[in-house]
Amino acid sequence: MKYLVIFFSLLNLNVFAQDTLILERILPLKYSGNVVVDELEQFYVVKRNEIVKLNNKGELLNRYSQNVFGDIQKIDVSNPLEILVYYQNQSQIVFLDNTLSEQRTPLNLNQLGYNNVVDVANSQYKGFWLYDSYNFELVKLNVSSQKRTSSGNINWLANKELDITEISEINNFVYALDSSKGLVMFDNLANYMKFFPFNSLLKFDVVGDVIYGFNGKKVFTYNTKLYARQEYSIKHSNVNTNPMMHIFNKKVYMFFANKIEVYNFPLK
Repeated sequence: MKYLVIFFSLLNLNVFAQDTLILERILPLKYSGNVVVDELEQFYVVKRNEIVKLNNKGELLNRYSQNVFGDIQKIDVSNPLEILVYYQNQSQIVFLDNTLSEQRTPLNLNQLGYNNVVDVANSQYKGFWLYDSYNFELVKLNVSSQKRTSSGNINWLANKELDITEISEINNFVYALDSSKGLVMFDNLANYMKFFPFNSLLKFDVVGDVIYGFNGKKVFTYNTKLYARQEYSIKHSNVNTNPMMHIFNKKVYMFFANKIEVYNFPLK
C-alpha cells in the first residue's frame, strides 16, 4: 500500500507539472492590427478594412483594401493560395490569391439565403463552411455556392445549448467553438463526431490527437487519446502587457506593438 501511495503521488505531480515555452525568435512588426499566420509563416495584419501581408521576416509583401463592405470580421489563411475574407456586417465573402488580388466576384450570403451567419471558414476540398446561428447548423457550400452538406442542429447533436462563435477546418475535420463550453468536432461531411468540454477556450489549433489551446491565462495541450492535459507558461519580454496571441502548427505567436515573439513547445 505504501508503494501504491507513492506511485499515485508521483502521477499527481506529473499531471500538474508546468513546462515553459521556448522562445525561438523575435521579428519586427511595423503594422498594428489583428494578426494571423499561414503555413508558410507569412503574417497577415488586419486593421478595419485593410490587410497587410508580411513575409517570415516581417517584411512587407502585399496590401489589400476596399471601402465597400466595411470592416473585416475574419481572414482565413489556411490556404495561402485562396484566402477567405469575411465582412460579417455586409454578409460578404471575398476570395484573394497569394498576392492579395481578388479571385472572383464577392459572395453575398444574404442572397444565398443565409441571413444569420456567425462565422465562415475555408475548405481544403474547395468551397467553404458557414455556421448558421438561426438553424444552429454547420453548412458547406461548393465553389458554385451550392449547398453540399450540413450538420443539422448542433445543439441537438451535442445535447447542449451552445453559442458558436468560430469555425475552422483543420486536417480534414471541422471544429465549432463555444469559448465558454468547448469544441464540437465534425468530419468533412459535417457528421458529428465528438464534443470536447473546455470551460474557457479563446484560441486553439489541432495537430493529430492533440488540441493546443489558450484559455486567457494559460497555454495548454490536451491529448484526446490519452485524456492528458499539460499547461505551459510563457516568459515573454513584456511581462506587464497582454499581447494578442495565435496558436498554429505547434507554435505560439505573440504580437506586441512593435514585434512578434515566436515560441515552441518543449520536446517530450
